[in-house]
Amino acid sequence: MSDLASEITLQNRQYISLIVRLTLDRGGHLIRGELVDTTDTLRQRFTTLSELNAAVAAWLKQQEHAGGQ
Repeated sequence: MSDLASEITLQNRQYISLIVRLTLDRGGHLIRGELVDTTDTLRQRFTTLSELNAAVAAWLKQQEHAGGQ
């Protein structure tokens, strides 16, 4: 791929970060967690893996809607 093609590809992408903070017990089991974006804005709290999955899915959907506007 040429340098120009690589540059165009990179311009058409959005790179974002999501921080997942977890509190685990000594056995490695989830006690609680939260999703935080890079501006340290709390997005959602959770206490189960299914809630974590749902929180990440909701955050990704929010990014899709924000990117389409």
